[in-house]
Amino acid sequence: MPLQANGERAKPCLKRAISKICSAIFAGLILAPLPLAAVEPQIALQHLKVVQADAHSGAIGKAIGRLEWLLLNDIGNESRTQTYQTALRQLVRQAPFSYGLSGNLLRSSNIKRTASQDLFHTDVGTFVIGDPDVSKQGFGLQLQAQTELRHAYAAGREITATLALTRAFYQDSRQTYTSPSVTVSHVWRDRGAIHQITGFANTTQYNFPQSATSPDNHAYGISASTTQNIGKGRRFSLTGTVLKRVYDEKDYSTGNTGSIKARYTFALGERADVSLSAAGSRAQVKADHLSYLGKTVGIDLHRRETFGLSWSVGLHKTWRAYDEIFTALSYARADTDTSLALRLSHSDLKLGNMTPQLGCEGRAHQSNVALYSYETFDCDITFKIDF
Repeated sequence: MPLQANGERAKPCLKRAISKICSAIFAGLILAPLPLAAVEPQIALQHLKVVQADAHSGAIGKAIGRLEWLLLNDIGNESRTQTYQTALRQLVRQAPFSYGLSGNLLRSSNIKRTASQDLFHTDVGTFVIGDPDVSKQGFGLQLQAQTELRHAYAAGREITATLALTRAFYQDSRQTYTSPSVTVSHVWRDRGAIHQITGFANTTQYNFPQSATSPDNHAYGISASTTQNIGKGRRFSLTGTVLKRVYDEKDYSTGNTGSIKARYTFALGERADVSLSAAGSRAQVKADHLSYLGKTVGIDLHRRETFGLSWSVGLHKTWRAYDEIFTALSYARADTDTSLALRLSHSDLKLGNMTPQLGCEGRAHQSNVALYSYETFDCDITFKIDF
């Protein structure tokens, strides 16, 4: 098959690139002690053995991913950086196309994010908004197919184009949707740093009856990000995004959103790391009472156990202050959202070539407008396979 042929053609180039890298690392063994920001030569060699095994077996994507990790984390020696870049460029050129399938099976205690209150008190009267006899629980299934083309036009420089099609199914057919998308990225990978600019566009079409107002929409935007290894197991990243979303029928929700997010990650021992994040966002849509200023803070812990288990836990809190007085009320809407999430995977638990992930998240969304207050507990199984 063509994919296997790509893997076979990659072998000679990979062997030459790996030989260069190993020579550089062996040379490092007899040099002065490496800076604290560098990966120890023995550890780098272990990673390279895995790269070689993955490439020889046709798992080019995994080999590329591990070389990218080395570029970001092994910043103690310029010659090693150059050999990583060369090997990465050769692998991408030998296997420019990749294909992937992913799926997510969701079980939710509140699948529609139904309001937790039964009554909505306004300045013009009180309205019933909940029905205690109707179950809020439900299932969802999301499937995605994507293809990616990568072009490494120079060492450490790459252009990537991705086409994806997402299809989601829910018990209530009105939640079912189809979403094709396209992204084009330019990536710079230098010693201990990754910089990326991405343009994206997507459309989302829901399965609403013609008599109802559908939330069908189209979105496009641009994002820029940078990640910097600042030594001693620490990384800092900054991401900015500008997005415009246009609704076909809900014109009052059409508008622009901008956000900026900073993340600081540090090692916690040899097998764990902690990330602290903060973000700000601004949405301006046609309806002023739906425009808002938001801020988010979070903390995430990720750990890899010696027996193959990887797990992460994250706590995040978001505040949103809306611009104008809400309809039928004498004040503006204000929301807070608190979530606690746990994700698990084990390297020995596989379905074919896939390693599924199990995740659960509890969320409490509070609002001074009763329509938007809800609580939910969701669990999902995620799987992905790359070709």
